[in-house]
Amino acid sequence: GLQVYQGSLPPLDVPSGLRAQATAGGRVVLSWDPVDEAAGYQLYRSGPQPSSEWEPVGDRIPVATRIDVPPVEGEYLYTVASLRIVGLAEAESAPSEPVSAVSDATPPSAPTG
Repeated sequence: GLQVYQGSLPPLDVPSGLRAQATAGGRVVLSWDPVDEAAGYQLYRSGPQPSSEWEPVGDRIPVATRIDVPPVEGEYLYTVASLRIVGLAEAESAPSEPVSAVSDATPPSAPTG
């Protein structure tokens, strides 16, 4: 059926289980637990630390995983929010608890000897 909301659209749950895994080449692999009925997710990044600024990482993400490549090396904090879309109305949940990862794009040196 058609859902009509007076005023603002109630947001969905905050995504839980956010994990950030630093991998080779400075990439950070992020994943979280899917939220029922979410139209997508918005990921935010803060860093390199110390930083109080949060910036969105790209556009809406349709699935509960994302690979981020921060512009410079360092420690980053990440948080994710769920997005609910009904018709033209869109609601973003509160952000999840932040998690940190250290982006290191320097390849390990070749073993000597």
